[in-house]
Amino acid sequence: MRKWLILILVLGLLLALCQGCATNYGRYTYKPRPATTRVESPVFEDGSVTLLASVLGIRTGPERGSFIELRIRANNDSGRNISVVQDGLELYSADLNKFHLLYTEPADLARVPAGGAYTFNAAFGFPQGQHGEQTDLSGLSLRWEIEAKGRTVTGTTSFERELREEYRNTDRYWHDPYPFHFSTGWYYIW
Repeated sequence: MRKWLILILVLGLLLALCQGCATNYGRYTYKPRPATTRVESPVFEDGSVTLLASVLGIRTGPERGSFIELRIRANNDSGRNISVVQDGLELYSADLNKFHLLYTEPADLARVPAGGAYTFNAAFGFPQGQHGEQTDLSGLSLRWEIEAKGRTVTGTTSFERELREEYRNTDRYWHDPYPFHFSTGWYYIW
């Protein structure tokens, strides 16, 4: 009986610690949430396309390293089928470093029928050899392309970093020297 109790306690502790394995840069949140861009163009004939985008967070993992994840939704209120061009998605930091597109989920972006909507996630890896402390993350700019009947419309959506209340310090500039924080429930291990 005692062995089972110890085993359950050890497994519970491991599960509590495992949630820190998919580390999140929790102090980086961006506004607006979502950023809304309405695109009106002769390409879309009698309507418009609205692109909504939110920065989900900055994440790090063993396979992909550090990356920024966004959720993007295209609302097609036009009279034509459209598609978001996957190769046209680009993300830039405030100091104009270009992030590279790692993946989209789903992998192949579908066409959006007239009157329809499509939502997908996109992950952008940090510039080669850099991580969050070496890149100016005070702002992000998403460049996107929408294609309709062989013609392309390009636009940008901008995000501004919003400091969470617990990271604000009005007396002096505060810099967190630790690039990663591992969470175990309500507490942080430094």
